[in-house]
Amino acid sequence: MNSKTANNLLPYFHLFHLPQRPYLMHNSLYPQRGLEEIVIRNLREAIAYVTQYEDDFIREAAETDTRARDKALAQKKNTLVKAEKRIAELDMIFKRILRTTLRGS
Repeated sequence: MNSKTANNLLPYFHLFHLPQRPYLMHNSLYPQRGLEEIVIRNLREAIAYVTQYEDDFIREAAETDTRARDKALAQKKNTLVKAEKRIAELDMIFKRILRTTLRGS
């Protein structure tokens, strides 16, 4: 996996539920330099994990993107249906007003 691919996949690391490291949860116990080493080691482990399971990782990331797009599309369709319904209601109201106005003249 090249670095460009790895960078594109970074937002999807949460998909694989990598094991939490207790030393990362209590980082105040370690000096800054030690913390940096721990973070770098953790990143290397995550990248190695993604490299090892690259196909699964990419498939899962694609499925997550698809689900997000489907959800957004469904919300937009719902908004469109509501807007079309409101337009039909307004049409009826305008027709009634026009009929009333024409009868009154």
